[in-house]
Amino acid sequence: MTIAVVRNSWSASQSGETTTAGAVAMTGQTGQLIAVLDNCLVTRLGWTKTAIAANVAAYKAPVGNGYYLYVDDSGTTTARIKGMEIAGGTTVQSQFGAFPNETQFNGGMYLWKSSTADASNRAYFFWGDTKTFHLFVYSTTFNNFYSFGDFISLRYPNAEAGSTYIIGGN
Repeated sequence: MTIAVVRNSWSASQSGETTTAGAVAMTGQTGQLIAVLDNCLVTRLGWTKTAIAANVAAYKAPVGNGYYLYVDDSGTTTARIKGMEIAGGTTVQSQFGAFPNETQFNGGMYLWKSSTADASNRAYFFWGDTKTFHLFVYSTTFNNFYSFGDFISLRYPNAEAGSTYIIGGN
């Protein structure tokens, strides 16, 4: 199993670590979350990326249930995220199986990238594998945790198949 750990601008006095070589900056600019996920998921872990529109993409793990993480990174300080069974097209009508669905969370959950819309580099800590990833973003006014991927279900008859989850913000 491949595992990746990426630190960006992480204070050595806080964690004992420094920035990982090749880490991409997280800023309050359009498209920067997609750049970070491209680096962490696609380059380091072998996930596939489907570019849907400008600053909109879907990521799929190389193994597991095959669900997608849908990312709309057209905002500056935030991006919108949701899980999808099928991620194709730019409209809600061309997508299938969104979680959370539009009634639960219209447009998807928020992923806070930065407290300000500028090019200031924000610290983040990413760790993941070929089925799941976790992202902790630190900014001057908040700390946020996000996660997406598969877990082993205890529910029969799908105990072997597992289930997919997403953790985001509002």
